[in-house]
Amino acid sequence: MGNKLFYSLLAVPILIQLVTLGVLLFADIGFDRPGRSGLDFDDFLVLLALYLFTLLFSVIFCLLQKSWKLAAAQAAVPLMIVLYAMIPIYDPQLDPKKYQHLVGKTQDEVNQELRRYRRWTSGYSKMGEDAEELEFAGYNGMTINYSKRSGRVVSVKTGAVSP
Repeated sequence: MGNKLFYSLLAVPILIQLVTLGVLLFADIGFDRPGRSGLDFDDFLVLLALYLFTLLFSVIFCLLQKSWKLAAAQAAVPLMIVLYAMIPIYDPQLDPKKYQHLVGKTQDEVNQELRRYRRWTSGYSKMGEDAEELEFAGYNGMTINYSKRSGRVVSVKTGAVSP
């Protein structure tokens, strides 16, 4: 098969991989209900399956055409993601008593102050029928609750979030 035809056939699966990988990495995907981008966990699974299928297809296609470098380059992307996820990160346990001054601040101000710490979980919660829905951000040792209406911190509590 000619090189021009080979690269033309390979362009579509690689384009699909790039788009799905971008959505998987950067879109806000909710677990039990749609996130801000309108995607939920079912959509995540469909996109992940599409990405893996196109990756497998294109790597096998490259191997059949003996294009080793292109196959290795495509396989390197998910391998780097897996390796990055496995890197142990020093993330100290945060003491919520030291961060009570964050109450009343905006999410941007909190993100600026806590930018060096990894956020382990985030989502929305509602404690009762009449209670306000809160957005939470869980760090190692503490959870910060934001008012959905005002976007400001309403509480900083001890959390069970750990790496």
